[in-house]
Amino acid sequence: MKFLRIIFSDQNGPDQFSVPAKEKEWAIPATCIFSQFTPDTPRAADHLVSAWLGSETFGFSRLAEVAEITPKEFQIVINRLAHFLVEQNLARDLDEAFAKATEEADHTAKLANRDIGSILMVDRIMTKHGVSETFKTVPMA
Repeated sequence: MKFLRIIFSDQNGPDQFSVPAKEKEWAIPATCIFSQFTPDTPRAADHLVSAWLGSETFGFSRLAEVAEITPKEFQIVINRLAHFLVEQNLARDLDEAFAKATEEADHTAKLANRDIGSILMVDRIMTKHGVSETFKTVPMA
């Protein structure tokens, strides 16, 4: 199965994230988290524009690549995300959290339906209807 993983840890430079993801951790677009944002959400602008969420650190990075994931690793991503959603009060309970996490992981696997090594970026904008996401493959040089 294909999935996305962080390929660059944004720990340095002017555009660094307050919590950077680590390289090679599995990445999700975190649609289930960003969909909760409003224009008034504190720090929404920090991560809203173009960030993937690391599934171990729950830090952010701008780039993710397509890689092979094992079924066991896929389930670990779902489990970690579900617990994170409950801890962050983004789900009422574990049942709701596991449903959201599974949907997010399935969405990520669909996004990863590209050649291994393809690099992806996400662009988000806040609209009056909520967050709108566009996913782009970075052209290979």
